[in-house]
Amino acid sequence: MSEVQVRTASSDDVEAARALTNRSWLATYAPLIGEETTRDIIKTRHASPLFAEQLANDDNTFLVALRANQIVGHCYAYPKHGTYIERLHVEPDLKGGGIGRAMLEHVEAQHEPVSRIWFEVLKGNDNAVAFYERTGFTFEQQTGLEDGLANVPALIFSKILN
Repeated sequence: MSEVQVRTASSDDVEAARALTNRSWLATYAPLIGEETTRDIIKTRHASPLFAEQLANDDNTFLVALRANQIVGHCYAYPKHGTYIERLHVEPDLKGGGIGRAMLEHVEAQHEPVSRIWFEVLKGNDNAVAFYERTGFTFEQQTGLEDGLANVPALIFSKILN
């Protein structure tokens, strides 16, 4: 397999990053919260104008991972009690190939003065939990049902950098 290149996204990358995120969501979340609910959430959380707005904010980190000049991963993070990773998605059939790890390393390098990187993952997303634990994140707490997505609690993980 060719090497992964991680870079800041351009406006030309927004639609490909959004489409990849949607494929990842359907593969990951439809089994947990149902396909209809997943599609409803995608309509609002992954709208093109929202992705474009997130890319335009200089305080945010909006990355794409490329392999053979094709977008195969997307990560979005921003300052919130450290650095909060809102999205980290890899093409479903390429998971386990180092793409997610490369994006995490890029986020960590970009935010090195920040002491904490954290995220939430839906309870039941065992593959993501295992990935984050392998990359040095530790479980902090579980949210209540009302704080999760579609009445599924979220698990909060973090990594202290300094």
